[in-house]
Formats: sequence, C-alpha cells, structure tokens
Amino acid sequence: MQKTIIISNNIRAYRVPTAEEIDISEGSKVTIMQSLGNKYTILFDDNLYRVNEDDNFALGFDNNKLSKTDIVPTSLLIREDLKSCYDPEIPVNIVDLGLIYASDIINEGDVYIIKVLMTLTAPGCSMGDVLANDIKRILHKYTKVKEVQVEFTFDPLWDQTMISEAGKLELGLL
Repeated sequence: MQKTIIISNNIRAYRVPTAEEIDISEGSKVTIMQSLGNKYTILFDDNLYRVNEDDNFALGFDNNKLSKTDIVPTSLLIREDLKSCYDPEIPVNIVDLGLIYASDIINEGDVYIIKVLMTLTAPGCSMGDVLANDIKRILHKYTKVKEVQVEFTFDPLWDQTMISEAGKLELGLL
C-alpha cells in the first residue's frame, strides 16, 4: 500500500533502521510504505520512518487504542497479542518472523509480570527499543499486568529458518 499524503498534524517518528527520533511537521508530504496492524512505515525525505502509534490520526487513520481487559493473560493470549506487533521493515509480525523466543507470566498475588525473551533480525538493529515499547503497550491492555519486561538475546542468532510457514507464505518464500 503506497499512498502519498499530506500529514494533518505534527508527528513523532523513528528512523528505520537507526531508531533516531524525529518530529515531522504538519503539512509535510509523506508516502505510506507499509501498513500492518496499526503500525505505519512512511517515506519522508528519502528515509523510512516508523510512525509513533499515537500519531496515526495525522496519517488519516484511527489510533485503534487497545481496550483494557480484566482477562488473566495466558501464554497463548500473549502470543496472539504479539502478532499485532510488526517489524518496521519486514511485512511480517514478530511472532511469525520468529523473533519471540519465550514469554513467562509471573503471578504476584492479584497482579502479573510478563517477561518476553526475544531477538532481532540482526544484533546491530537499533529498532529494538521501538519493538520493546510496542510489546509493552500491547501487553499492558491487561488491567492486572503490573509490569512487562522485554529482554533481548542473540543466542541463538535469528535466521530465516525461524520464520513460521505463515510468515514464509507472506514473504513469498514458500
């Protein structure tokens, strides 16, 4: 979906792949290069940027704020929730891309801590903090979640064999 638009408000964005944070002024011309879930990657001044989700409205899209829920999180629910988180360069969610190695739920009485162990497509990838913040925002939809911890590992290193069949199909690798 490539579509050129004029943004209606100032927006905050993260340069891909360096994660350098910038402000893009209202009235700027941008091209939407990737639209997955409620994540948008745009082209601006010959660079790719991931738009801060709170600024989706400036692109003409609903922010799709996550509704809070009293449901107790389970590993299966967490895995499904994380399928709404996309790599800003590769049009596959982080679960099907094989970036999520494990998730643990620690019960502390009536609240929970969720720990996510993940990797990145390359050890030098600067988008890790952006993805970690997406994960935290997604999993804080559970009202009983007190904390979400995201840890990165490169053991084992990610490679294309970790992509699920669904992800490979999406990428045209099957």
